[in-house]
Amino acid sequence: MKTKTAFYTALTLAVISFSGCKKDKQLTPTPAQTVGATSLKSFYAQNEVKLEQFTFNASTGGTFTSVQGSKITVPANCFVDRHNNPVTGNLTIGFKDIFKKSDMLFSNMPTNFFNGAPLKSGGEFFISISGQDSISLGAGKKVDVAQPLLGQAVDNNMVPMVIPPDSAAIAKLNGWAVNPVDTLAITPSGYVFSLYQFNAPYSAGTWCNSDNSTYFSSLTQTSFSILNYEAYVIDVFLIFKDVNSMVHVYGTAPNHNDYAYAPEGKECTVVAMGYDNNGKLHTSFTPTTITSNGSVTLTFSEMNEDDFKTAVKALD
Repeated sequence: MKTKTAFYTALTLAVISFSGCKKDKQLTPTPAQTVGATSLKSFYAQNEVKLEQFTFNASTGGTFTSVQGSKITVPANCFVDRHNNPVTGNLTIGFKDIFKKSDMLFSNMPTNFFNGAPLKSGGEFFISISGQDSISLGAGKKVDVAQPLLGQAVDNNMVPMVIPPDSAAIAKLNGWAVNPVDTLAITPSGYVFSLYQFNAPYSAGTWCNSDNSTYFSSLTQTSFSILNYEAYVIDVFLIFKDVNSMVHVYGTAPNHNDYAYAPEGKECTVVAMGYDNNGKLHTSFTPTTITSNGSVTLTFSEMNEDDFKTAVKALD
């Protein structure tokens, strides 16, 4: 995979230069909407995929398997301290993996390029290393994460992607970027994501994603407008049919969520949710097929959280 580094770098730079004019921005809630905005944050905090932890001795390394079947392999003497000496003693891996579209929504971890374009995902994961300060990977060392297929077919066009660190300007665009440092091996049983680099500090964690960044490129991209006339803060998502892809469509104007990268002809469900100032959840589910410069108008109804989660899971 390292032979594709030049391609990945060129693709990333091209999208960076293109994204400035088309990325949607989340509108800032008014003071009267802050209750609803806080409730949305609380929903994600309560329903996101939960962190797992694995402790190992840095001198011997170890192999660990998540609840969903991801296999993390840490070689012996993989990490070094600030003086480039091998780290000894215990370290702890923090890990969560996301495969289903419903879990992407519940964790608010959509599969979109940092410019907003949709991606087909083979699985997202978060990984952190904690227990000692100022550690880093030794020269030539890597941590492998083998991701299971979980019923999906092997996709030979998957590439390694990450959410860059906060210090990078690209991170402000809130999405995935092709990573020219890490590699992805495609096997009959899944994808082996090899991390040669973590975001610093390692304890803060790194988000990774095995993605097909070209799946939607064969389809014409069009502008798609989502109209809503509710007074509270709304989060809007497109959950695509028959492909593992879910994007967050941000507000561009009052009562407008416009998506510039909608794949024409693709079926999806527009899922929207928001809380009123009494803490009541209101939702909308609108099945649609993307048409050229099309639009939908959302109709909301009150719904309890359990019923909402069941309805979202039905779209996996």
